[in-house]
Amino acid sequence: MTLERVLDDFEDFIEVYCATHPIPRGRVDFFITRPSRGGACKRWFMYLKWMNRRDAVDPGTWAQRGKAIPTSALLMPLDTHVGRLSYYLGFLPKESAKITDVHAVTNQLKRVSGNDPTKYDFAISRLGILQLCQRKFEAKICPTCPILKVCRFAQAVQLNDNSRNFKTKPNKTSS
Repeated sequence: MTLERVLDDFEDFIEVYCATHPIPRGRVDFFITRPSRGGACKRWFMYLKWMNRRDAVDPGTWAQRGKAIPTSALLMPLDTHVGRLSYYLGFLPKESAKITDVHAVTNQLKRVSGNDPTKYDFAISRLGILQLCQRKFEAKICPTCPILKVCRFAQAVQLNDNSRNFKTKPNKTSS
């Protein structure tokens, strides 16, 4: 089983489903996006992650049956939270969620874990879901954040060496 084959089967499934069910096409496309149309396909990639990875978060049903896609071939499920945090981490040039962004984020995570880039999905998404990340630097929250050292907002402030107090970096002005 390969990722490409599964994605082709997903596209075929959508076509057959739409042809046999009286649901307006736009509603199906809204809930089940397609890679061929540029969608981030979060639900598909999350499903593939659940079926192929086996750990405390993912049940790995296909992995148990010996029919898994290699975890190195999985793509990062990209929703609003993962997209936003990926931007903060510098993985994306702007906050967005398209299939090209899915590949960009996955490639960045492969630099950390080439064998299993999607294993960070839960950790990254939780920062956004639990609103631990506030879309700007917050002196009350950010000092304890696990991504502090690499966050683009934290890079805009400097850490006082003797404490966890932050000071805004001075603006560079031209003379």
